[in-house]
Amino acid sequence: MKKLIKFFKKLKLFDILIIILFLILTGAFFVFFFRQSKYLTVKLKVSEKNVLYAWSTPPYWFANLFKPGMKGKDGLGRVTAEVLDVYFYESAPANKALYLTLNLRTTYNTRSQEYVYEGTPVAIGDGLRVNFGKITVEGLVIEVEGLKNPYEEVFFQVKAQYFDLKENSVFSETTGVEPFVADSIKIGDKVFDSSSKIVAEVIGKEALPAKKNTFDDKGNVYLKLDPRKKDVFLKLKIRAKKINNEFYFFDDIRIKVDQVLPLHFSHISIYPVITEMEQIQ
Repeated sequence: MKKLIKFFKKLKLFDILIIILFLILTGAFFVFFFRQSKYLTVKLKVSEKNVLYAWSTPPYWFANLFKPGMKGKDGLGRVTAEVLDVYFYESAPANKALYLTLNLRTTYNTRSQEYVYEGTPVAIGDGLRVNFGKITVEGLVIEVEGLKNPYEEVFFQVKAQYFDLKENSVFSETTGVEPFVADSIKIGDKVFDSSSKIVAEVIGKEALPAKKNTFDDKGNVYLKLDPRKKDVFLKLKIRAKKINNEFYFFDDIRIKVDQVLPLHFSHISIYPVITEMEQIQ
């Protein structure tokens, strides 16, 4: 003990600073490399990282890059992120809504009681950026292991009318669509998600001569039949999610009368408007 005291007395200020710096670096090394880590499963919606703008969807070519088993690693070669599952559906002719189930290497902060990935907190509603080597993806955390948004899967039978939204407006003379559009919609047409589940199916169709407003020279309005265009009435069976007594097509489209349903078949995209709805299962 006396020898140890004598040793410290001989130390100069510079020596003491070196020892303190060594202890700090050693402590930092152990904290960084030997701190307890935990792999956490989360679901990421690939979109804007701000929850207020989370409706945006990536282009199809970007969504097609992701496959289960993809891994991201840190500078020491440790796996920091792995894609467990990829789920997507067509949200527009050139876009896909993309959901990634990820296994993330995180650390748990006991004081704040939150998980942290690469310096970013991981919680529902937080934005997250994940690197997979040559691919970087950003999105919004919508599910975290142990805390999910419960829903019940149900089916609806809806009646809908397809309007040509590109041409029709409040001043349009007719609600009809071109004959080749009406003819391309067939009973049995289906919309699938990436897991090959049928999310929408045409189970009935009626195409009638479109009604058309005509005017005489005195401004009188007459309702006649358009000689060319068709009014298309559809009967659809759709898969829906029941969340808090509300029903959603896919994740964010409310099922209710006067709601537009985006239906992206393999050969055509249409946007019929719900006129009647009934839960069947």
